[in-house]
Amino acid sequence: MRYLFFHLFCSICILTHGQVIPNKAINSLTKDSIKSTIDGNTQLFYYYKSTAKKNMPLIVQLHSWSYPVDSLKTMEVDIEAISKNYNYLFPNFRGVNNHIKACCSNYVISDIDEAIDWAINYMNVDRNQIYIVGVSGGGYATLAMYMKSRHKIKAFSAWVPISDLGNWHQESVERKNKYAAEIIKCTTETEFFDSLKARYRSQLLWKTPVKNRQNRTIQRFAGIHEDFTVHYPISHSVNFYNIS
Repeated sequence: MRYLFFHLFCSICILTHGQVIPNKAINSLTKDSIKSTIDGNTQLFYYYKSTAKKNMPLIVQLHSWSYPVDSLKTMEVDIEAISKNYNYLFPNFRGVNNHIKACCSNYVISDIDEAIDWAINYMNVDRNQIYIVGVSGGGYATLAMYMKSRHKIKAFSAWVPISDLGNWHQESVERKNKYAAEIIKCTTETEFFDSLKARYRSQLLWKTPVKNRQNRTIQRFAGIHEDFTVHYPISHSVNFYNIS
């Protein structure tokens, strides 16, 4: 099970990275919601409950930067999980990253942890086999959960993640894309970029929980051409590798 993510998701993420993939398993997923204990916000999520009689792994997929849970842009990870009869969870955790409570805030961390609480309580989850996976903005959230989740997650798999919002803001300004403005909306309630506040949303600058992550695996995946072909430079993966 150590290399579950590699075998389960590697071919999917390589072949579909950057594409909008229709969800073919939508009829197998159930939609539900829970209330945040922090502010009462309603968090939507989709899930598949394993039909196995024994406890099974739980795959928690984190949505990308621009697509909330109702987009059902799952990169077909749900199909792979369902084909193995694993439990699957796709939480919303504050939706699109363009407002102050998004972007790996404490609200986001709490939302994901509470969604996992729900899964443990209502699905036949093997607590020793909980996995978190995400691509791009979902990879960014995956790194955040590695650093701050209160759950004992077996492994984390982050594909082309973001780890430093300050650097990514500058990179986005240079590339003239939409993300520079959205980073500002995530980190401050003004119209100006605040590097200090961006630090609080940047896992690269957080303290690594070495003791709490013993015997846990984190995988980061990024192509050698990412700096030139997509919005998420490989440096974010490399730099996070160096501190984790």
